[in-house]
Amino acid sequence: MEKLTTAQMLEKLGFGDSAINQKGYIVGYTDKGELITWNEGEEKPGTSDDKFTLYYPWVKNDVWVIRYEFVGFEEAQHAHTEEHKTVVCHLNDDQQYRFVHGEYGHFKQMANDGISLEDLTKGKWQIEN
Repeated sequence: MEKLTTAQMLEKLGFGDSAINQKGYIVGYTDKGELITWNEGEEKPGTSDDKFTLYYPWVKNDVWVIRYEFVGFEEAQHAHTEEHKTVVCHLNDDQQYRFVHGEYGHFKQMANDGISLEDLTKGKWQIEN
C-alpha cells in the first residue's frame, strides 16, 4: 500500500474512498461531497451534522493509506468510455494499469506482462475523479 502525505492523500482521495493515518483517523466524503473524519472502529458518519473538522496543522505531518472503493469491470468500462474518466485496474498491490481516456498503448505493456483479458475482467477497478 502506498503511503502518502496529507496533501497527496487529499489530492488522490476519491468520492467513495477513505484514507487512514498512522493514528487511526479516517477521512472520507459524505454523499454531499463534504470531507469528514472519524476514528477507526467507528461507523462512517452519515451526514455533515455528524462530521468532525479536519484541522490541517494537526495532520500535516501524518502518513496516510487510501482504501479505494473498487468497482467491477463493466462499471469501470462505462465510466471510461461514456464519462471520459481515468480508470485503474488493480491486479494486486504491485501491479496496476491506468487507463487515461484519449491515450493509447496500454495493452502493449499488459501483453508484455502476460496479462489477459480475463485478468482485466476479474480485476478490481478504481474510477478516478
